[in-house]
Amino acid sequence: MSSAFVVGAPPHQDTPKVGGGQIEIGGERYYRIVNYDAMPPFLMSLVSDSDHWMFVSSTGALTAGRRDPDRALFPYYTDDRIHDSQDQTGGKTIILATREGRTALWEPFSQRYQGLYRVTRSLSKSVYSNKIIFEEVNHDLGLSFSCSWMPSNRFGFVRRVALANLGAEPVEIHLLDGIQNLLPHGLTRRFQLEYSTLADGYKENELDSKTGLGLFKLSAVPADRPEPSEALRVTTVWSEGIDSARYLLGS
Repeated sequence: MSSAFVVGAPPHQDTPKVGGGQIEIGGERYYRIVNYDAMPPFLMSLVSDSDHWMFVSSTGALTAGRRDPDRALFPYYTDDRIHDSQDQTGGKTIILATREGRTALWEPFSQRYQGLYRVTRSLSKSVYSNKIIFEEVNHDLGLSFSCSWMPSNRFGFVRRVALANLGAEPVEIHLLDGIQNLLPHGLTRRFQLEYSTLADGYKENELDSKTGLGLFKLSAVPADRPEPSEALRVTTVWSEGIDSARYLLGS
């Protein structure tokens, strides 16, 4: 039997100092806020040269879609509900890190781990407002995790993550990473808000095991009339970067 620990030190209660300034990442200019998590939650928007729209909370939760709220990929809520959905909507990452025989559990950006690790969080937004990067450095584990969101004319929305070892010794990583609370195509904003439980009954998800392509769809278009109404469009999700990845698809 193996054990996973969170941290072997008392909780950290220090209040970090918030700072900001322009930096360059990959040849692009960004404005970075260091220790943004010491500020009250705030909402940001990402722009696109196409029909994408995205509103992102500093907690990491978000809503996004194409054209209008009736074509949302994540539930379209008011800003207070977006802030509160940090553990239910958007990216999700859980890490088991083993170094020198000791395994630690780490969930970057999670408020449930507040004070359990010595971390530094930063938030960077491009000067063109079309990319945003969340980063958390875990000083106790010697690891850095970053997550970025950006629109793509070809692929829709792209979420890019990176994990770096900041220590001198090697570390073994077990990583669970993905997105949650994704909507199938065909659910309007009004249907989401008024009939969310009924919508769950129409949802169907499929995984193509050969390619890792996830299909999020409706078994039928919800309607009050006794007539067939096929749902012929789907929301698709796929990933790349880890050749030996195993895919999990929730209901």
